[in-house]
Amino acid sequence: MLDLSAFYNLFLDENWNPSTSRNNSLAALPFGTPKLGGMKFDARGIIQLGGGVFRDIPAGHFPERVSAISVGRACHRLHFLHATVIGTSDGSQIGSFVLHFNDGKTETVPIIYGRDVRDWADTPDPLPVAWSNQEGELTLRLYKTTWENPTPDRVVQSVDYVSSMSQCGPFLVAMTLEK
Repeated sequence: MLDLSAFYNLFLDENWNPSTSRNNSLAALPFGTPKLGGMKFDARGIIQLGGGVFRDIPAGHFPERVSAISVGRACHRLHFLHATVIGTSDGSQIGSFVLHFNDGKTETVPIIYGRDVRDWADTPDPLPVAWSNQEGELTLRLYKTTWENPTPDRVVQSVDYVSSMSQCGPFLVAMTLEK
């Protein structure tokens, strides 16, 4: 599990939009190191990236990019626990993970709406859900995306989490590597 705490801009129990009557938080998500979607994740906060849905939020609160999330290890897979605040068209690239390797090379892993993530409060669909919770009439969901490393002996130094600044506002709860 990777420690993302230096990058959190929301707590799990923090309401994204206090102007609405519904609870817009992940307070029901098990805090700490729950096993979700078959993997253990360090779920203690949220990295919310910017996008059109946050036009009225003060500049800088939800950044376009979070850079240099430290990994420093070789791995076979990286698992991401994430979702979006609202939906967009299936097939749209809503962001990416940019992996930086110890040999100076990079690889961009696109985040595709409908393939990797959906709106956290979207209606059920065939996309596998790693966690869900009923909040009144709303069911909140998080999705697990797995990146398979084609060169598992190469060290992933760091990861950048980048928004395409689409309407949907992607967010990341946790990342776990698998040796």
